[in-house]
Amino acid sequence: MKVMNLALLVVAVVLIAYTTTALYLFYTTSAEPSTLTTCVFAVCGCECGVMGWIKTAKEKKSTQQKENQL
Repeated sequence: MKVMNLALLVVAVVLIAYTTTALYLFYTTSAEPSTLTTCVFAVCGCECGVMGWIKTAKEKKSTQQKENQL
């Protein structure tokens, strides 16, 4: 597996685990950890955004190298 695919898998597992835990916590205590929820989703969103930016930059660089070779 590539590193980005592994990172996306980890992000997905973390979000699913956190969401189910937060829903269970809300069900049992009727309280939601809103600040923690915001932080978890912000960190995962930033991680995915940075990975997308890196992938776009790599593809742009490889396209420019192919054009220069021709």
